[in-house]
Amino acid sequence: MVIFNTVDHWFSDVEPPHKLGLWHTNAKSITSLRRIRHLPASNWKMEQYKVTHLSIGGVTDGSWMLYHYVSNGNHQLQILN
Repeated sequence: MVIFNTVDHWFSDVEPPHKLGLWHTNAKSITSLRRIRHLPASNWKMEQYKVTHLSIGGVTDGSWMLYHYVSNGNHQLQILN
């Protein structure tokens, strides 16, 4: 059993992400490979990041867009180089 209100940061690849209902929990951030067209709660904002395998020491040219949603008053995602 997962208790949604005890998790601060979620990473989800569910299509569509809003089906999880995480927007109305105590989460500070939600990160997804899928972009939400309409945020279901007004206290969230989206930050977009491009992550490449080469930039973190990988040997392939893979790249991914991450959509990081933060609730008001929380800090930005820290991507390590």
